[in-house]
Amino acid sequence: MSLLLKHVAVPALLVLASASQLAAEPDPVDFQVNLRTGMAFNQPKDHLSGKTLGLGLELGFQTPLGRLSAELGYQYKPGDQYLANVSTYPVAPKAAPADPASSVDSRKNKLEGITFRLALTRPIQGLWSWQAGLQVGGSTFRQEYLADVADKNWNTYEDTYNGVARHTSFPVSPFAGVIFRVNEGSSLQLNVIGLNYKTAEYVHVVGSVADYGGGHTSLDSVSLKNRFVPHLELAYGIRF
Repeated sequence: MSLLLKHVAVPALLVLASASQLAAEPDPVDFQVNLRTGMAFNQPKDHLSGKTLGLGLELGFQTPLGRLSAELGYQYKPGDQYLANVSTYPVAPKAAPADPASSVDSRKNKLEGITFRLALTRPIQGLWSWQAGLQVGGSTFRQEYLADVADKNWNTYEDTYNGVARHTSFPVSPFAGVIFRVNEGSSLQLNVIGLNYKTAEYVHVVGSVADYGGGHTSLDSVSLKNRFVPHLELAYGIRF
């Protein structure tokens, strides 16, 4: 009986140990869906919300350096409706400045777009890992505007105009953080990302059409400004 146990139990234990070791090793290739939200440490006065939302599909590879991943995703940063200060608008020659009491310029901004991420992940201890990488894209800035601008008492001009100012760029945004493996199928990420983008501001030269019903003219332009805004980012990953 003892001989039988020896011949059966020992191979069984070896098989179980081998299976356990294989189960502990990460898959050489894996897929993951990441759900993201974030908050800016200090959002500039560009009429965007401090928060971000994102979604990504990630492909990971185990290498001697660690886990390399590539992700295709989408990023969205909303904005609120606001009234622009028409008293600061440039003025055409021989025209009077815009009068805030006789004018209104309503605008709304947002930032969105497709993103591409590359990252390297390495274990720290136990269920913890660190990661660092780069994000490209997600930076189409869109500004909607609707305006009726005039001088005092609509004396010499009334400019009405509306439209969309848009600018797409592909800046690189670095990120780094830690990952906590909740279980075999999910994880939590806490990152700091330096979000790079450009704002697009429609600039109207008031009184550039010296009659009523004036609107867009060749003097109008779109002003672009660079932004670098650090965000704290929280993500939930679901692995397949």
